Amino acid sequence: MASHTAILRLLRLCEVSHDAGRQQLPAGAGVDVWPVGGNLGVGEEVMGRCVIGVGGIVSAAHRDATSGALHGHTWEVTAWFRRGTDITIRQCRLDSILKQIDHTELPCELAWGEDIAEWVARKFDDSSCVAVDVARPLERFYARWERADD
Repeated sequence: MASHTAILRLLRLCEVSHDAGRQQLPAGAGVDVWPVGGNLGVGEEVMGRCVIGVGGIVSAAHRDATSGALHGHTWEVTAWFRRGTDITIRQCRLDSILKQIDHTELPCELAWGEDIAEWVARKFDDSSCVAVDVARPLERFYARWERADD
């Protein structure tokens, strides 16, 4: 546990700069710094970017590829966008996209989570959509589509 003096010293010395997505933690702060997302020490850089997301739930049926039996699932869908995107417009658009398949029988080409993720991403039809996650959390099944040029 850091002492009160060490914490005050860190607060005085710690100048975090945000420049083009880079965060520089100061050397010589006198205590170890453990930033969110990793085991980085004092003076090490954190690289990354911020994305914003919108989500929805869709329930639909599809046929088993082997037996042809009809059965359904509920998927949680999250679409991720570059920072600066109008989130309320994106949420309305995702709702509209998911309504197209909600409570329907899905075609064979949308039978898998990764297929649904790619289909949703293509429906956004712009480069600000950087990823789409599709999950069946009760079964612990997850799929993700990611934009290749990022």
